[in-house]
Amino acid sequence: MANKAAWDAKDNQIMSWILGSMEPHLILSLRPHRSANAMWNYLKQVYKQDNNARRFQLELAIANYTQGDLSVQDYYSGFLTLWNDYSDLVRPRDPVPTLEAYFGELLREEQRLNPQNIMEQSHVASNTVCCLCRSWQGEGS
Repeated sequence: MANKAAWDAKDNQIMSWILGSMEPHLILSLRPHRSANAMWNYLKQVYKQDNNARRFQLELAIANYTQGDLSVQDYYSGFLTLWNDYSDLVRPRDPVPTLEAYFGELLREEQRLNPQNIMEQSHVASNTVCCLCRSWQGEGS
C-alpha cells in the first residue's frame, strides 16, 4: 500500500510539472487524463513533429562546419554539439555511428584517397618532365 501511495504522489508531481509547463489554453485538453503517462502519451500523439527539416539543417551544418579561426578545442566542442543534436533526432531504426566510428571511416577514406592522389601527382610530374624534355630537345635540334 505504501508503494501505491508513493507512486501516486510521484505521478501527481509529474502531472503538476506537465501542467505547469504548458500554455493555459492547452491545459483543458489534458483534463480527461488521470496519469502523467496518459498525459504524456496524449501530448506526444498530438504535438509530435516530424524533424526532417531540422535533421536536414543539422546535416548541412555538420557538412559545412569548418575550423576557421577557432581553436581545436572550440572547433571540437562546436562540432560535438552539432553531432549530439543530430544524434538526438535520429530514430533508433536509423542508427548514428559514434563520433569515433565516423572519425575512423574518415581516416580510412583519406588513406584510400591518398595513394590515388600520390599517383595522380606522380603522373602530372612525369608528364611535366616529359613535356620539358621534348621542348628542350626541340631547342637543341
